[in-house]
Amino acid sequence: MKLGKNHCKRVRKRKFHYSIRTQLTVMFIVLVTMIVFLGCFINAFFLGSFYSLEKKRNLIQAYDILLRYNDKSDILSEEFDEEMTKICSIYNINFIIVDADSNTIKTSLNGPEQLNQQLRDIIFSRYNSSVRVLEENDNYSISIIYDSESQLEYMTMWGNLSNDSFFMFRTAMDGIRNSVRLANIFLIYISTGTLILACVVIAIISKRLSDPIMKLAAISEKMSDLDFEVKYDEISSGTNEIEILGKNFNVMSEK
Repeated sequence: MKLGKNHCKRVRKRKFHYSIRTQLTVMFIVLVTMIVFLGCFINAFFLGSFYSLEKKRNLIQAYDILLRYNDKSDILSEEFDEEMTKICSIYNINFIIVDADSNTIKTSLNGPEQLNQQLRDIIFSRYNSSVRVLEENDNYSISIIYDSESQLEYMTMWGNLSNDSFFMFRTAMDGIRNSVRLANIFLIYISTGTLILACVVIAIISKRLSDPIMKLAAISEKMSDLDFEVKYDEISSGTNEIEILGKNFNVMSEK
């Protein structure tokens, strides 16, 4: 005798609060939600710091190139122009190099007056109230500086070279914040879509797993009432645990 769908539904309704389907669905939804929120939390609180660390590394890369062309004649060479232009374009860095009399030797801007003035202000400590030092040693200092003229914050690296000249690299922090904001928005959209898709997939998988178990539960209930004519009729050529259990139920009903 085949088991009626109505009987399975009655068993499912009676056991709803304890069903494997419900437990699996809730467990996986909670797990996926935790992973999504963990990703958003890490992105919101640590991505900005990671970007800032990368920006600092980019400034140090530019400084390493400058050290290889330390002499004034080398700084004016085409090779220096090519290398410095490339790294400044990739990482959105502006730079200026001045001599001891504040005369501009090399700069990445057509109008170097603002960079020159900022470098002089740094050298003469006019930014004391708006400087947050990130790293400092005998060769250079890296700081976050608020420029009141442009009303922007810059990550700035400055120092002096062996030929009595001074240099400054800077990159706008506003670009970093915009990148972080866009990354957060993108992650929220992706996470929301992933969560919705995961809920649908989990619901389908849990249904496929729980339906045979609910039928076996209904069969066992029939057998407890000494009705051994009921059969598990969804046996295929598979050898998973549920099908083995269904076969065993059928064997018991025939004895």
